[in-house]
Amino acid sequence: MALLKNIAEFKKIIPVTVASTIEPLESDIALAEETFLIPQIGYSAYNELQAKYDVNDLDADFKTLLNKCQRTIAYNAWLLYIPKAQLIFGDEGIRIASNEHFKTAFNWQIDDLEDACRNAGDVTMELLLAYMESKSTVFTTWAGSDAFTHLKDRFVYSTDIFNRSVVRKIYRRVFRKLSVQLRNAELWYIKPTVGSGLYDELHTQHSAGTLSANNVKLMEYIELATANLAFASGFASLAIDVNDLGITEGYNADTKQKNLKPAAKESRSDMVSALQTEGEKHVRDLSQFLYDNHADYPLFEASTAYNVEPYTKFNNTIDKKHYVV
Repeated sequence: MALLKNIAEFKKIIPVTVASTIEPLESDIALAEETFLIPQIGYSAYNELQAKYDVNDLDADFKTLLNKCQRTIAYNAWLLYIPKAQLIFGDEGIRIASNEHFKTAFNWQIDDLEDACRNAGDVTMELLLAYMESKSTVFTTWAGSDAFTHLKDRFVYSTDIFNRSVVRKIYRRVFRKLSVQLRNAELWYIKPTVGSGLYDELHTQHSAGTLSANNVKLMEYIELATANLAFASGFASLAIDVNDLGITEGYNADTKQKNLKPAAKESRSDMVSALQTEGEKHVRDLSQFLYDNHADYPLFEASTAYNVEPYTKFNNTIDKKHYVV
């Protein structure tokens, strides 16, 4: 079954002028659900919504959820359908429909339509996930699943925290793809800087929502450092795929039919370098803060991290003759 069952529901989202039934779109609707929707909300939440939809047992929250799911399904299904819309498949092969009353749309018109559907699919998916986040106490099946957009065991656990820490904002579905990089940034940079004892204490308090006043001060540095370092290390992997051909560089995003070439290496390297530099700066600031306030952090003082020489800050001003770096 699907979350879009008839053409009337579809036409509320996309003003299809010629289709009188849902049948020609059913396969693309099913594929859109499998490709775009279910990977983001998970099978458990999808099945829960499907069951309520099938028996018309939807309260106000689930009706809104259904509406938001239908929007992203419709735009992505239409995006999948567009390349086939003007084709006729028969015994004589694949032909284009054309007569004295109608002719094939210009390529630029088709491209614009695809772009509009692609962008709408992205935006509606983000609005859907943002709504589910805001109602996580209602959609408990989703919130308790691996599809939940909050990474429960990470310091930077949400897209909102990530986006306020970096220059370039990302979608929630992209944020979830950076979970490994966020973990590595913590293990490779934050843990050696603060020491194992304080690192474990921070995680315990952070997960329980009981951060002490002193540890709250550390989280600003940790969030800034972790987000930028994870973004820097994950930047290249977003365009990389592993398949039967080995390691390939992606030219098609999940929501892109036409070739979308990744940014040039020069552009990528500049951004990666800037993110890495920004992240390492915040690690140094975190270390300096801990050394400046070590008496407030006994677990840091007792760790091997405290035996490392601290980063030294030089106050260079414009009136000085020499700068120290």
